[in-house]
Amino acid sequence: MNAFYQHMNNMCLEFKQYWLTLLLYLISGFQCVYAVIPGDDIVHSAIEQAEELHLAQHETWLALLHYKQETVLRRFISQADDERFFLDGEGKSDPHAELVANIMHFLRAPENGHAQCLFPARWWWLKQQLDLSDGYDVSCPKLDAFMKRISHQKLFLVFPSMYLNNPGSTFGHTFLRFDAEDESVLLSQTLNYSARVDQSDDLVSYISKGLFGGYKGFFRARPYYETVQEYNNIENRDIWEYQLDFTADEIEQLVRHVWEVKGIDFDYYFFRENCSYRLLALLDVMRPELQLTGKNDFPVYAIPVDTVRALDENSLILSQKFRASLATQIDDYFYLDNDDGSDLILEIVSDKVSSKKEIISNK
Repeated sequence: MNAFYQHMNNMCLEFKQYWLTLLLYLISGFQCVYAVIPGDDIVHSAIEQAEELHLAQHETWLALLHYKQETVLRRFISQADDERFFLDGEGKSDPHAELVANIMHFLRAPENGHAQCLFPARWWWLKQQLDLSDGYDVSCPKLDAFMKRISHQKLFLVFPSMYLNNPGSTFGHTFLRFDAEDESVLLSQTLNYSARVDQSDDLVSYISKGLFGGYKGFFRARPYYETVQEYNNIENRDIWEYQLDFTADEIEQLVRHVWEVKGIDFDYYFFRENCSYRLLALLDVMRPELQLTGKNDFPVYAIPVDTVRALDENSLILSQKFRASLATQIDDYFYLDNDDGSDLILEIVSDKVSSKKEIISNK
């Protein structure tokens, strides 16, 4: 019996050790996800510091929220037209109230849909300004997966030429491409801004809504090979690719901001707040001192050529590459006076035509 009781005592001891180890593991795991739970004093201190530094008027904060100053009333209004983009009810027209609301939400305990996971670019910038440690970071698995999927070694502005079958692309189109160092360009991810068009609209409605902001614009990401297939091969549009002079750290912050604006609605105007203007506004997030969309720029219209010109004037273009469409390649082939090749193609075409005539006459 003594041996039996000794065995039972050993089992009880092992059972207690098991649960104690499991409890310690869970506690340590929770601390890894969120090492510091801030109290009210931390939040109040951060807000006071932000006010002392006048962060609500900082050019980076204004760029992150897409605030622009009105000409008449001189107040700041965000060009984002989606309540999901703000954490304060008056955030669209009050940068200070939005800043305070962001700090309060960023320093909350972990929860579903945490503000840090929704607006990582704002959180990253505020951490630098307020000298907050990484211990306040929460776990954001979906954001982490997105950051790994979008490369941030090199950034390109891509400019497909005009497409007359679509009035919205009469002057061409622009979008961004994110490249890795050792990866096929066609596998790179792109960021495109376009209008959410109602397919049932007639031509008059389409033009009037496009001119007066009747459509919502939105950002979406997709692989570059899909874009090349659509623009280069199907629509026969030439493509110019411009590598931009931004560091990997700056591009990484842009990718964080892409996560913030992805799916957010902006009023779309064909002539001004279009793809060209909106992409320059994104680049302002990385270097707001450039003021690529300053208050005196693009008062009436912004077209893709203006985007390229603005980047060139600010010495932001490192290199460029031309990707000819299939139609351009064929035109160039004949233009180079390749007599042998031209004669061969004409002979093939004529043979096909004559053979079709024979078939028809035999019928």
